Amino acid sequence: IATKELPGAVVLVARHGRVAWRKAYGSRAIEPEHEVMTLDTIFDLASLTKIVATATSIMILIEQGKVRLSDPVVQFIPEMKGGGRDAITLEQLLTHTAGFAPDFDLRDHWTGYDEAIKRLYREPFGRAPYPGPDFMVPFGKARIWKEGSDLTVVTYGAVVPRALQAAQRIEREQGISVELVDLRTLQPYDWEAIAASVRKTSRVLVAHEDVLSFGYGAEIAARIADELFEDLDAPVRRVAAKDTFVAYQPTLEDEILPQAEDLFRAMEELAKF
Repeated sequence: IATKELPGAVVLVARHGRVAWRKAYGSRAIEPEHEVMTLDTIFDLASLTKIVATATSIMILIEQGKVRLSDPVVQFIPEMKGGGRDAITLEQLLTHTAGFAPDFDLRDHWTGYDEAIKRLYREPFGRAPYPGPDFMVPFGKARIWKEGSDLTVVTYGAVVPRALQAAQRIEREQGISVELVDLRTLQPYDWEAIAASVRKTSRVLVAHEDVLSFGYGAEIAARIADELFEDLDAPVRRVAAKDTFVAYQPTLEDEILPQAEDLFRAMEELAKF
């Protein structure tokens, strides 16, 4: 930095002797050559360092219920305000970082259900027999909560129990069979499970608590439309939060976030198409 020159760079993050994350910067990482350092280059390296250093801390705060994935980054870093960055959420910050997929053993950091997301754990849906201290949710492996034949719902997080309620209701009242795919992890996500389900049902609804515009579901919906278009009998539908900040007042929060009734109506419309 002092000489304003940047050689090739390889960034490694290790823990307990194991490489947890790696990234090489172009051919310069193989054959280092001095290059004039610009403000953009400095910003890129600084941003990368901050993300790698804070990602684990962010996830711990989320597990403790102190922050939400849908919280805007400017809420914590006011300096990011402006320039189109106001809408960036913690979820987008983490999932949009190329290659940031943890592959190291987290067991000694997992303290069990006592530190799980409090609101989700209090839900009856979240109750289950204790799976033991060695249980780990596999990265990039979805779970099929309910098999179906008429349409697919792709979702994750707090929307899973609401989608299940809506799916059970529409099957009971209208005989529409819904397959419910819980992604469980967002980076990487289980594309094979999504594709297999969409090919089976030919209709798909993508649902999440993130905002509708530029939310995580937009990537899933776009990929389905791009790669599975010939398997579809209806347009890809999305159900998400309204394009606004999430209120803390319970009634307003329920109005902003997707509820079981919203999912039921979307399933009904999609099945009729």
